[in-house]
Amino acid sequence: MIYFVTMQIMSFFMVGSFYVSIKLFFQNYFIHITDNPKFAHNEEWLYRFFNGDTTIGFSTLFSYGYVILLVFTCLVSLAVPIDRAIEYFRVIASIFSVLTVLSLMGISIFLIEAGFYPPEEVWNPATKKLEPTGNAYFSLLTLSGCIMLGIYFLPMILRPIDFLQNMP
Repeated sequence: MIYFVTMQIMSFFMVGSFYVSIKLFFQNYFIHITDNPKFAHNEEWLYRFFNGDTTIGFSTLFSYGYVILLVFTCLVSLAVPIDRAIEYFRVIASIFSVLTVLSLMGISIFLIEAGFYPPEEVWNPATKKLEPTGNAYFSLLTLSGCIMLGIYFLPMILRPIDFLQNMP
């Protein structure tokens, strides 16, 4: 009974944490690799796309794309016979699988490197480097990443024999 209730609660959080984790991971990753004055000067359009352009930026396009995929998947599952829709579901499952694996790897690396309270950094124009301020903050990526990792690892912890038997 505890396992069933836990899995129902985790499935409730799965869609939201999946979206938030992937969006925050990719958004933070792209901001990290593009957030310096040299890049901003040389690739202005790309800098604006990843660092806060609210009209057609990464955040907006990812949100719309994710919602469109979910809505289209619901419509296909309701309106099309399964034998005709199976190829669509394979493509969507592949897309979500790649996104999930990349974000789980990235979030794990982020958590290992930075911990739960990553150091705050600011750009110093004199040295042209990111320098720590001495402060730490609790990252939303940390919270959503822990929820997302928990969704995948909790069943292994609660029912290890079932996990080992069904692993192949």
